[in-house]
Amino acid sequence: MRRTIILFLVLALLAATLVASGLATAWAKSSPLKIFINEKPSTVKATEVDGVPYVPVYFPAEKGTYEIKVSFDKTTNTMRIEKKKDVPVLRGDHNCERCSGSGKCQSCYPVGSGKSIQDESCSVCNGTGSCGMCNGSGKY
Repeated sequence: MRRTIILFLVLALLAATLVASGLATAWAKSSPLKIFINEKPSTVKATEVDGVPYVPVYFPAEKGTYEIKVSFDKTTNTMRIEKKKDVPVLRGDHNCERCSGSGKCQSCYPVGSGKSIQDESCSVCNGTGSCGMCNGSGKY
């Protein structure tokens, strides 16, 4: 008698688990696709063609190039779209490689003093103490 009750309870739990997983799968398929553009929820609706979702992405009509990154998570039914304008790196926008942006001559001892290790004028910067690559600005 006890075995029958225990077996019946195990079968009932198994059946409930199967039903719940089937409902979760059906819910995931029927839930609408959530779209995020640049980490913000979008009002754009996806259209499906032959079971494949398509999302229209709009750009401003201005000069330049853009980079698009698209990721789709099937389990949560979300699509993340990141779009950004490519900005070229221009001269003067980054730190000097020789002095790491400090503007001091790295050949001096101590750095930027205008002196060499023999306590004479630094031959690299002519005793000025400023970086010869960026002229002491720290940028190039």
